[in-house]
Amino acid sequence: ALLESAMQGTAVPALAWMDAGATCTQQAGGWRVTASARFVTPADATDFLLVFADGSGLPALAVPSHAEAMSVQRETRADGTAAVWLRLDGAVVPESSLVARPDRAAAAAKKAFDFALVMAAVSMAGTMRTMNALTQEYLRTRMQFGKPIGACQALQHKAVDMHIAEQMARDVAQHACTKIDAGCTPGERACLASRAKARAGDALDHIARMAVQLH
Repeated sequence: ALLESAMQGTAVPALAWMDAGATCTQQAGGWRVTASARFVTPADATDFLLVFADGSGLPALAVPSHAEAMSVQRETRADGTAAVWLRLDGAVVPESSLVARPDRAAAAAKKAFDFALVMAAVSMAGTMRTMNALTQEYLRTRMQFGKPIGACQALQHKAVDMHIAEQMARDVAQHACTKIDAGCTPGERACLASRAKARAGDALDHIARMAVQLH
């Protein structure tokens, strides 16, 4: 029912990856949940999909945002967008909220996590491209002592290093996308996703620092 409503646009579900240490015990008519998840987006979601961090032995549950048993605290993130902090303290979630039983929930959670890592790597690659383009334009137009600062060989070397870092991160992310699309085992997928995210994280950190310095 939730999937159908989401496809029709009448429901906007949000993934809530519950923190480590969460408990979810089955009882008559449902589950008793003590857990929390922070930085859940979108903040205006109609339903929250509760997925537990360890991914083993616990189900996936869908809880409406207006559920009385759940505390929903809206927060503003550093970039000005909104997120919510969910908290359940011994809340009873009914049987009707079940989305996936433990075995299927664990496999789906691992797959979603790997996909999220690859998507983050791709997103960061786009950020790197923009940073590099803005920095290179600045080096070509910022004048000092009668010539553009990009004429300085030392700054050219930094710009080249930034470009190489971007291309390496982009290629690793593209490789992950290609291999996953072609089909691979869950273990291979996890390695590809972690590799892409790690490379992108390191590259973006380096490029961002250099971009600030050059500006």
